[in-house]
Amino acid sequence: MTRPKATAFSFFMRFYGWAAGFLVLVGLCATLAAFSFAQRASLLDREGVEIQARVNATWSERVSRRSFNVEVGYQVDGVSYAHTASVTEGFMDWAEEQGTIPIRYWPKDPSVIELQGGQLSNWFWWSLALACVGIFGGGYWCWKIWTRVAQMQWLDKNGERHSVKVLARAKSGTTINGVEQVHLIWEEPDGGRCQSALNDPLRFQDYPEGTEIEVLRDPSGQRPSIWAGDLEVWP
Repeated sequence: MTRPKATAFSFFMRFYGWAAGFLVLVGLCATLAAFSFAQRASLLDREGVEIQARVNATWSERVSRRSFNVEVGYQVDGVSYAHTASVTEGFMDWAEEQGTIPIRYWPKDPSVIELQGGQLSNWFWWSLALACVGIFGGGYWCWKIWTRVAQMQWLDKNGERHSVKVLARAKSGTTINGVEQVHLIWEEPDGGRCQSALNDPLRFQDYPEGTEIEVLRDPSGQRPSIWAGDLEVWP
C-alpha cells in the first residue's frame, strides 16, 4: 500500500526544522533582551542617581553552574525597594563585608537599578552574542534544511526511478527517545554510496540487507539520490 506524500512543511519538521526554528526564536528573544539592557544602561548613565543600599543577604547556589547572588534594600522618597541580582563571587564577598554598597537607580522608576557597575553592559554583550548565534546559526540551519527539502521535491518531479539493493542498515549515532536512529545505505553506479533519512529501526525492519528499494536519481548527477520511501508520510 502506497502512503501519501509528505508536504514541504512535514519534511522541514522531520529534518529538525523545529529545532532550527527554536534556535531562531531564542535569537530573537535575546535581541529583545539586549535592547532592554542597552536601554536601561543608557538611562542610568544619563539620569541615574547614586545612593547607598543595605545588603540584606548574600548566597551562592549551584544548578547547572555555580551562581553568586546579592539582595539589597533601599529607600527612595520614603518608599522601600528590594532588588536581587546575580553578581561575581568577588563582588558578593565585597558586598557582604561592606554591609552597605552604592547603587544607581532611575528616578522615574526607582525599581530600575544597577547593582554591580558594568553589569548591564555585560548582559547586553552576552545577549547580543546569543542573538547572533540564534539568528544567524538558526537561520543557516533553516536554509540548509529547506535546500534539502527543495532537492527532494525536485527529484520527486524530475528524478529517474531505479531499483537498488540495500547494502546495510547503518547506525547513525543519533538517539531519539532512547532509540538509536538508522539509515538505509545503497550503492550508486559510480561506486559512491547514498543513504536514506534517519528513522526508527522499526520502520526499516522490512528492509534487510539485499532488499530491493526504489530510489530517485538526478539525470544530471548534480543531486544525491534519495530513497522514494523518504517522500512518504511517516507513521
